[in-house]
Amino acid sequence: MVAVKVGAAVIGDDFFNREAEQRRLWQHFETDHVLLLAPRRVGKTSLMLKLSDDAADKGFLAAYVTVESATDEMGFVMKLLDGARSLDKSKSWLKSLANLASGAQKAVRNAVRKGGPVEFRDPTAEPWGTLGQKVATELHKLAAKNNKRLLLLVDEVPVFVLQLLKLDPSGDRARTFLHWFRELRQTPEFIGTVRWLVTGSIGLDNIARRMGLTRTINDFYMFNDLGAFTEEHARTFLGVLSESVNLPMDEPTMKRFLERVGWLIPFHLQVLFSALLDERGQGKAMAPELVDVVYKRLVDRGHYFDHWVERQREELQAPDDQHAIHLLTAAARPPEGALHSTLEVVLGHQIADVDARDQKLRYLLDVLQSDGYLVTAEGRYRFRSPMLRDFWLHRSGSANPSGSNGAERAKR
Repeated sequence: MVAVKVGAAVIGDDFFNREAEQRRLWQHFETDHVLLLAPRRVGKTSLMLKLSDDAADKGFLAAYVTVESATDEMGFVMKLLDGARSLDKSKSWLKSLANLASGAQKAVRNAVRKGGPVEFRDPTAEPWGTLGQKVATELHKLAAKNNKRLLLLVDEVPVFVLQLLKLDPSGDRARTFLHWFRELRQTPEFIGTVRWLVTGSIGLDNIARRMGLTRTINDFYMFNDLGAFTEEHARTFLGVLSESVNLPMDEPTMKRFLERVGWLIPFHLQVLFSALLDERGQGKAMAPELVDVVYKRLVDRGHYFDHWVERQREELQAPDDQHAIHLLTAAARPPEGALHSTLEVVLGHQIADVDARDQKLRYLLDVLQSDGYLVTAEGRYRFRSPMLRDFWLHRSGSANPSGSNGAERAKR
């Protein structure tokens, strides 16, 4: 059985499908580090946890950490130390690393207290750089003692890099960290025995491209095959959910459900199904019309989709965040999406110079596509998700989502 679960990562028996993606990733781990590129909410974290669970059977010792809450470089390293603790809580080397971490943190605090600034240009001379190397080395030794390779799964690295950009808008700290992180992956003793899987809800490739630092991630294999379920898999998934809560769904209702979701990612399927379950609990009959009512309510409330707006502001520096919002609003208005020439005019109102406008438009459209907002079809840029498009229109006051034709949009 698969539980009805909205928002949180799924583990164990609740993890559904993705067998093909898992096979390909394990193949790539034989030779490469992997940067998992996929739009938000498609299940990257759940997949990472599944890989961690299965690692021992594949000959790996695995540690999963998320660095979303790390506020500086030392915080990133401390997250790696937490990963070490999760693998072996009894070894004396952990105590020595913990003592070293405490001393390193104290050194940073003292430097800041004295008016700093703390110098971050040479990580090898910084407490966090030295400690990070030691943590990785000890993890590698631990895996070798267990006759296994090491797999380090690090979630939300792009969010952490954005945090460094907030701390230092010049980009020096983010630049230094990305170079250090690449050198850590390239440590000679790690080659062939340590693999990194890095991902996040924002594309690290986009951030590196914006900073002119793509060379710091060119040792990753770019895995971008994690997307929506096929209709067959989505139907099976909904069938399993229905069975688990005794909520039968006939074919007309199933069809309307899939049309409304359109972009069949697990999160959107779970969100609409959970809302239907709540309505069914009030004694309402399961029918296509109920799907429409629940769908409109979800879009109107918007709290499941607000993060799409918030992340624009986090990922893109001003004024690019506002440029992106204008482009998305223009792309949302016609159901078939906006022509490139239309988006040129929209951005032209903000950027007068034609060459600068065209360069900025290429960059922003690339970001909006890789982050899952837009897709191109028949020369137009349209929303990948009908649910997100209707939310965007409702948010901007441009349309009434209850009158949209989900079936027509889903075919495009």
